Amino acid sequence: MEFLEIVLTVCSLANANICEDQRIIVDSSVSLQKCAMQAEPTMAQWAVEHPNWTIMRWHCEYSGHQQRKT
Repeated sequence: MEFLEIVLTVCSLANANICEDQRIIVDSSVSLQKCAMQAEPTMAQWAVEHPNWTIMRWHCEYSGHQQRKT
């Protein structure tokens, strides 16, 4: 089953060379475009919960796909 995800590329504030992708599953009934339009509150909540990390870039995608949509 495919899931729609917001993929955040985040880097450590203590060491900018440490970066990773974090995936947040969202409602799979919305389109990629609607996911992108609704992503900001989700990213803001993630940032509050992870104060030692900064979001460098993001996109929405279906699980298992590498198509960037920002």
